[in-house]
Amino acid sequence: MRSRPCASETEISRLAGEWLKRANDTGELAPRTVEGYAYCLDSLARAGIAERADLTRERVSRWLEEERAAGVQASTCNRHLAAVCSFASELEKRGLFALDGLLGLRRLRFRLPPAPPPRFLSREKAGELEAAAARVDRSEGRAPGEPGLLLAVVLGIACGGRAGEFAQLRREELRLGEEHPFLTIKRDEVRRSKTYSERSVPISQADAAKLRSLGADRGEGPVFPAERPEARGEYLRANTLGRRLALARPVLGEHVDFYDLRHTFASWHVQAGVSIAKVARWLGNTVAVCERHYAALSPGGDPDASKRDAA
Repeated sequence: MRSRPCASETEISRLAGEWLKRANDTGELAPRTVEGYAYCLDSLARAGIAERADLTRERVSRWLEEERAAGVQASTCNRHLAAVCSFASELEKRGLFALDGLLGLRRLRFRLPPAPPPRFLSREKAGELEAAAARVDRSEGRAPGEPGLLLAVVLGIACGGRAGEFAQLRREELRLGEEHPFLTIKRDEVRRSKTYSERSVPISQADAAKLRSLGADRGEGPVFPAERPEARGEYLRANTLGRRLALARPVLGEHVDFYDLRHTFASWHVQAGVSIAKVARWLGNTVAVCERHYAALSPGGDPDASKRDAA
């Protein structure tokens, strides 16, 4: 992946170009990182910070504030700052930049706005989404019991997995005929996750019956096999499920994605009194992340309940 050329041949652009070319050639930085850093440092040069002497905390702070005022997100400004700090650190190693100046740049930060509360469906909306998903399956000519969007939606609400996990799910990992049905999210050389760990998710008897009626556990192999095995391998791609879900949105009348189904699974359990520590294990997330999302939904809104349970 080629890096974007700098705006002009200033001292900053020349040094940045040399550094990024070397980092790309040696593999010190990933190609995508090189491209992102080149874009940020190009913007820096365009803002008039052309010489090493211009690379001060005040000038960089003013540039980022102008970017923020122009509508650039705070997270993007922090990425710009990370590129500048990496570049300044490289210059400092070569004796071309003062350590005090580097430390001053590293103290700059843009405060990120609080994350919006997770969106989750009411039971009425969940029923409407399932009906919309069934219509999408019929419009695609899928026979009853053939894996499609409806099965993916029911799985999302019943098990709280990610779209990528469902796209690579195998039928033998759904134990729907047990006294206590459950789903095992497995990991191997092909299927990986953020935590590289396996987990089991309990399924209610009602959801298990619904999944059996949709053919989730019939036979062996992928629940959602690839539509073009010769090009995509054994498993369906996650973005294929996402595109299908987009077809149901006009019928539902609002935006819904698979993470909303994941939040729905978690929110319903927390509202029912299940501890956040348990929900975190089922989701494959940390307790801290789940507390931030769901503590206000627990009975009484006690954010410390899950800490006591985990202890």
